[in-house]
Amino acid sequence: MEAAFSGMSPWEINRDFTEIATPLGALDLHNDVSLVGFRFSGHPLPSLLIDFSDGRGRPFSLEFKNVGELTVRQGGVASEGWLEIPEDVECEGLDNVSYYEYGTDLPPVFDISSLNLDMKFRSGEVRFIRPPE
Repeated sequence: MEAAFSGMSPWEINRDFTEIATPLGALDLHNDVSLVGFRFSGHPLPSLLIDFSDGRGRPFSLEFKNVGELTVRQGGVASEGWLEIPEDVECEGLDNVSYYEYGTDLPPVFDISSLNLDMKFRSGEVRFIRPPE
């Protein structure tokens, strides 16, 4: 089963990528954008929103609707304590996005990695959201 996409071009299933085609043009989710944050909403259906800003500072989000089997793994506890990001590290986007089928009657799996957070979940719909200008 493939996901439905709205507000952007559909992604090719069963592959890894970072570049997506949007109304803002082609965006590389690793090099062209800054990751702002993650939001999870549980009502009326569980949704995960990933917030970004592009190279011109324009905000946008990717919303994954009706999310299931969500797992989140945070990296970096060393013997000295929590991993600290050096101050001179610039905010960056996602390291990798995988989108693949696993179970024909189930929504596809999304596996998303950033600098210090990994998420894996199922979702049947992805929506590109850009706030009104």
